[in-house]
Amino acid sequence: MRNYFINSRSALDFVLKSKKYRNLSKSILLPDYICEEVVDFFEKRSFSISFYKIKNNLDADLKDLKKKKTKKFTFILFVHFFGYPGNINKIKNFSKKRNLVLIEDNAHGYGGIYRDKALGTFGEIGISSPHKTIKGLYSGGILYGKFKKIQLEKLRPNILSKVKKIIKIKLPIISMFKEFFNNFLTSSGDLNKSLKIDDFSYDKLIKLNLKKYKLIKKNYFLKLTKVLEKNNIYIFHKDYSYHLNPWFLIIKRSKRYEKKLLILSKKHRFDLITWPSKFKNKRYKRLNNLKKNFYFIDLSFTYDGKKPN
Repeated sequence: MRNYFINSRSALDFVLKSKKYRNLSKSILLPDYICEEVVDFFEKRSFSISFYKIKNNLDADLKDLKKKKTKKFTFILFVHFFGYPGNINKIKNFSKKRNLVLIEDNAHGYGGIYRDKALGTFGEIGISSPHKTIKGLYSGGILYGKFKKIQLEKLRPNILSKVKKIIKIKLPIISMFKEFFNNFLTSSGDLNKSLKIDDFSYDKLIKLNLKKYKLIKKNYFLKLTKVLEKNNIYIFHKDYSYHLNPWFLIIKRSKRYEKKLLILSKKHRFDLITWPSKFKNKRYKRLNNLKKNFYFIDLSFTYDGKKPN
């Protein structure tokens, strides 16, 4: 079952407050390569946090995990970094043996398929963030798991839904200015009072031809790959198949071709990104050591298959 939320954090917050999980011990294992928003999310909810190592190949370090005193913890978060499947089956088995609730974070790879199964559906709780990999959406987070269909409108309907209820008829002007309304609501912050995905983004997601969208990204990936390989620049994930929907093309950083790479980025109009942003909190200085290993190129397109400006 999948439920659509305004974003993946709202989805995760909702399920952690549900009857099944709210009385469990607030303790979690997080990867040591992670964005500050994830750490903040659990800290604000008074979770006890411990970090496990991520290896240079972006897989979870099971040797390090096995050293952890997991009896102290209730949850474990596992990330498919940038939309490329990690060692999910091993983590799933580990979680089961240690009696940990597995949260599968597929925020970076909405719609990806691994061994004929959707990424995000391997864990007890799964999340995806389509608005990260599909540009032009104003919101969008998906909760996967064995949960009933959640009626978010009854909890906090967004303002656009309220307007429709007041008018009680589907006027053409509502459809014409739906995108404008949602853009305004998102920028004004009013939409953030809702747990529900905005109507514009939901409409685009359910009508999206995901196979076609993945193929467009795949072709772009191959185009970039030719340019980079011609210049002897190392691409980290070459096994990107049309089943996936990754956020970034990953480049192994090297001083040997750093200048050349910057020249190519200007010539072929792509931006070199580092992830994640620097932690503001000094206590997390030791995290994200892998950051210095990679550059990224955003592979995202808009929902209609156009490259965003």
